Amino acid sequence: MQPFPPRPSGPIGSTRSNPTCKVLCIALRLLPAAGLLVWQLGVAGPAQAKAGDLDPSFGRDGKVTTEFFGGSDEAFALAVQDGKLVAAGSADRRSDTDFALARYRSNGRLDRSFGRRGRVTTDFVGGLDQIRALVVQADGKLVAAGFANTRSGTTSDFALARYRPNGALDPSFGGDGKVTTDFAGSDNIATAVAVQADGKLVAAGFVDLRPGDSDFALARYKPDGTLDRSFGTGGKVTTDFAGGLDQAFALVVQANGKLIAAGRAQVTTTGLFDFALARYRPNGSLDASFGTGGKVTTDFADEANALVVQGGKLVAGGSASTTPFNRDFALARYQTR
Repeated sequence: MQPFPPRPSGPIGSTRSNPTCKVLCIALRLLPAAGLLVWQLGVAGPAQAKAGDLDPSFGRDGKVTTEFFGGSDEAFALAVQDGKLVAAGSADRRSDTDFALARYRSNGRLDRSFGRRGRVTTDFVGGLDQIRALVVQADGKLVAAGFANTRSGTTSDFALARYRPNGALDPSFGGDGKVTTDFAGSDNIATAVAVQADGKLVAAGFVDLRPGDSDFALARYKPDGTLDRSFGTGGKVTTDFAGGLDQAFALVVQANGKLIAAGRAQVTTTGLFDFALARYRPNGSLDASFGTGGKVTTDFADEANALVVQGGKLVAGGSASTTPFNRDFALARYQTR
């Protein structure tokens, strides 16, 4: 430590003859003000968070990642279960993929009371299995819907799995917690799932009939996982719009029990896609009071990926092609009466 500078030779308190003392004295006078400023900044704390900022109380700086088997893992659906978050999708396991779920506490940490240290995977018969939609029943059980490869490995079926609140497969559903449904054609993919007021489950998606031709597809299940044969034909319904690629990506149940599926329908004259909606009566037949023969298309040149009921009206959301290389958010609202 350096000693204090020598006392000036002039009168006590004078700084005229010593520049070093001048600097020191000025610094000493400034110290109280500087200390006050530091204290004020400490009291003020960090800048106040605003809407849209990442929440630092969740995971690391508002973000969380979860690995399963070291391969590519993807989440396609999210649900809230008793205040906890459940993400669902697929996890790579060597040469195939499995249904995958992870549950998180409110702070973003994995909930180790769920499955194995917060994670659950489900294989059907090998091959590619993937969750595309997730719903929580009133009893807290989780129902995941998507697709699973068939035993041949060349096609896929609708696939549903039901889990108890702790992540274990529910054997009261399908006998082992899993159900698959085959439609006509090759690939059958469920992209949405909903629970009716009576506890029945409805899955929606599409069935590939042949190259360049697919239809909306819906299947309804009793609480035990068996197909509800009072719905459509043997529990299944398919809907064609104009003979091209028709695919449902969203599903809602209205208060009156009617079902509405939304997605896209191909315009065969141009090859482009329109928003497409179809409404069904509780028995699975098309509701002729909706659009034309139960079907509606809206020219957005793209697809509807989401659907909600807003005060009795329907809002479909997706994307619209504004130029050959650009898309915008697109929403359309429809009357329901």
